[in-house]
Amino acid sequence: MVSADSGGTDDNDGADDADNRVIPEELLVVISICTLIITAIILPPVDGGVLSDPRSAGDVEDSLDIKTPDDLASPGNPESTSRESDSGQTVPPTADPQSQSESSRKTAQSTRSGYGSPEASTLDQPPASMTIGSTQPRSGKISKIPVFTVESPRTGYWRQSVYATYTGSTWASETESQSYTGSIPNNERTIEQQRTEYEVTSLQETSSLPVLWQLESVNIQDSSTEMQISTAGTLQTSQALPRETTYTAQSAAPPRDPDILTDAGNRYPNELSRRYTQIPEDTPPRVTSLTENITSDAETPYETATVIERWLEDSKAYSLNASHERSRPIVDEFLFEMNRGYCQYFATAMTVMLRSQDIPARYVVGFKGGTQVAEDRYLITSDTGHAWVEVYFPDVGWIRFDPTPPGDLPIQNPQPPYNITLNRTVVAGATVDISVEKNTNPVTGAPVRVNTERVGWTDATGTITTQLPYANTVTVSARPPGDQGKYLNEQTVATVEDMSLPAVGEIPRLRGSSRQYKLSVSNEPLRSTDGSGCSIQSETALKCQSETNISVDVIGSTVRGKSVVISTSIRGVPVQNGTVAVDGDIRGYTNNSGEFTLVLDDVTTGTHSISVTRQAASGTATIRVLNASSVSKPTQTQDSASTLPPTSTSTSTPALTPVTSSQDNTSSINITVTPQFGVLVPLMNAGITVTQSNAPVSNATVTLSGSAVGQTGPNGTVDATIPLQQSASITVVGPDSTRAQQTISGLYRTTAAIILAILLFAAAGIMFLYRNRDTIRTIITHIHTTLIQTPMLVTDMFVRLTLGIDHVWSWFRQLSIQLRKFILAPRGHLSLDRLTDMRLLSPRQIVSIVYQWLRSLMRALRNRNQDQMPQSEEGISSSSESDVETADAQSIIRKLWYVFTRAVGPSRLRTKTPKEVATYAIEQGVPSKPVIILTQIYQKVEYGVESTTESQLESARDAFQTIQSALGKTNK
Repeated sequence: MVSADSGGTDDNDGADDADNRVIPEELLVVISICTLIITAIILPPVDGGVLSDPRSAGDVEDSLDIKTPDDLASPGNPESTSRESDSGQTVPPTADPQSQSESSRKTAQSTRSGYGSPEASTLDQPPASMTIGSTQPRSGKISKIPVFTVESPRTGYWRQSVYATYTGSTWASETESQSYTGSIPNNERTIEQQRTEYEVTSLQETSSLPVLWQLESVNIQDSSTEMQISTAGTLQTSQALPRETTYTAQSAAPPRDPDILTDAGNRYPNELSRRYTQIPEDTPPRVTSLTENITSDAETPYETATVIERWLEDSKAYSLNASHERSRPIVDEFLFEMNRGYCQYFATAMTVMLRSQDIPARYVVGFKGGTQVAEDRYLITSDTGHAWVEVYFPDVGWIRFDPTPPGDLPIQNPQPPYNITLNRTVVAGATVDISVEKNTNPVTGAPVRVNTERVGWTDATGTITTQLPYANTVTVSARPPGDQGKYLNEQTVATVEDMSLPAVGEIPRLRGSSRQYKLSVSNEPLRSTDGSGCSIQSETALKCQSETNISVDVIGSTVRGKSVVISTSIRGVPVQNGTVAVDGDIRGYTNNSGEFTLVLDDVTTGTHSISVTRQAASGTATIRVLNASSVSKPTQTQDSASTLPPTSTSTSTPALTPVTSSQDNTSSINITVTPQFGVLVPLMNAGITVTQSNAPVSNATVTLSGSAVGQTGPNGTVDATIPLQQSASITVVGPDSTRAQQTISGLYRTTAAIILAILLFAAAGIMFLYRNRDTIRTIITHIHTTLIQTPMLVTDMFVRLTLGIDHVWSWFRQLSIQLRKFILAPRGHLSLDRLTDMRLLSPRQIVSIVYQWLRSLMRALRNRNQDQMPQSEEGISSSSESDVETADAQSIIRKLWYVFTRAVGPSRLRTKTPKEVATYAIEQGVPSKPVIILTQIYQKVEYGVESTTESQLESARDAFQTIQSALGKTNK
């Protein structure tokens, strides 16, 4: 801010006053800005009020020269030009983010770049349209993500989608699809000797089923899955299928005998020739000329295709780092200006070159080859994504040509050491997620073994899910991605029991070798990773101790002629396919829930041992079987009573009678169920508390409706989820083998009652709101009004605070001016040599002088405050000449403006600008010219734009008198 000039006078006091005005004005601006910022942050945006005044907003835009959205979209603005997407397509600017997002989503679903290349191939639904190549050179390495495995004596080209229409930068698929009912739309010739049967297992979610050409039949694991087959022989599903989906198929390769293909000729069906010889009209003629020169010596379509294939392989190099310019025909640029490319460029170029010679050809994408991981088994990974060409020969069919030359891919294969982790404690038979990381980054495509069995490969997140074996120790090992050779011979890996910690660098790389190796043994102790019982065994292996103690529960009445349920688990994990034996006699095997129904028809009365085993896991339980006649007797011996603990069930049949403990088990177990929200309903959590003689029972095994819940804690409580059933049975087996059972019934009735209560409450609430709608509307109106007035009230408060601070600051400034005048201008009783006079004065005289000065100073301040109080128009006009003599011109102009605003009387004066006050006065009938003059002079004085001259002061007085006269006439 520039300080006001003194008008050329030498009055130091006036200059000082002008300089001192800079401080309060800057302070006022800073406080005002802070006020607006705090108001904008704290208060909600509302319509109406001062902050949303359209006139003030327009003033701000005019003063700051703010560009509107229309200005930004003008042709002269460089930021308004269209942008280009990564795929090379021009995207126009839009003001609707929602429509732009919807358009982008639909485009992503129908068009995708990179599909059919080593860096973007998946089992997703193939796009209807796909871009070719890339406009930006790629950098870095690509991941090798497992996609699917194939059980087959050979591998090959796994077709996913076929494209017919070429636009110059994209391929579009125009093949028709129909529901697969067992027939294949294919009448081409095949070779009986090259028929192949294979089984495909997906390693990720899939809606595309890759198959070999030519497909003859296919069967999927889930017979309810609806498959769609195209006229080009490709398969898709209407819905995505989960991982581990398996399907079998049979394909037969067409003949590739050069003599047969040479004799095929060129008599093509009209419709097929029209569709598969199409090229864009804007294709440069030099593409056709180059093709004619290359194939000038070819006499048949087969020779033409062979020559083009060989020419592309020899003249261009393979590289994933290739790119082309936007908005140019890709084939033309690739043939004449690019020296390298990858499969999309080569396949597109060959297809267009063949079509320029009227030879039907089409563009095909899928996967090529794979890595052999076992005998007759291949792993197909994402880096094998590929594109190739199929050429049509009459009476033979579509024959594959691959013009892409060999080359090295920048595969990302992180090398050991790895960080191998499990998502849970190691329990035999448990399902576990195994994660393989390198420096916190997931390792994809790493082959993983659990003990001696290969369980698969890590996915894109570096994780694989498997079931742990029933072994005392579990060793999890991972190899670098692509290191598959060791799976060719199952004897090339030492067993878990033989594996100790190998020295770093001594693990052999068994790439396709059939020799047997034994890992070197090191005396270095295992390093424990945590308290879970797992230890690092090598750079690529983790060894863990597994929990194998099976908990065996017998549910039901142990009475001859009846049956009981044998429930087995290891820390809550059901034991599947466990062998159940009674006194060593095998009776059967547990199901997937870990249960087996044991019939007691042929079991004699007395004590019997029940054992459950599976490999290294085992567990036992002891029961006492009674005769039905002895159970029905009203009297019992003391011994039998001790073996039949009372239960909470409503049945009269005896409960399980364990006899393994000699402890007196006559004291009953009490079961208390405490719902989480006060009411027992299905699918809600509840706490099950087990007590005996009013004391909590810890380590008691709790089973809910046949499913193991867990063991009670020190407080005798375990949490469980109520099943979705009408009734639920809770079975508790104490640490001393004491058993109790309780049934919870009426769960559906309780749920129905709660739902009914909620509906009634909602209906009552709706009725209440409807009857009191006027009152509610009034309350909402008051709230809305308060929100609208709040910004104005807060702003007015801050303005008042700012004026108060300015008033205090003026008071201190006036005090400093008076003090300076007193010091610089000596009084009459002091000589020029003030120091000498002060030294001659007595202390009493000095106090008297200071006292007289303070009285005069206070009197001056009091007179100044009285001058600032509102006065009548007559008082101002009558004392105007004396004001010129006693106050500066700026103070007089402020007083004139103050009286003018009070006389005009606009509402909420403190929140209005001088311009708004002037506008309001003119609208009220006050002459516009004097109002504008007075407003402009006041703005110059208040905002310190320039100094106030005598002529300006006179103009302000004249304008004020004119306004005063006009107001007087109006009042009359």
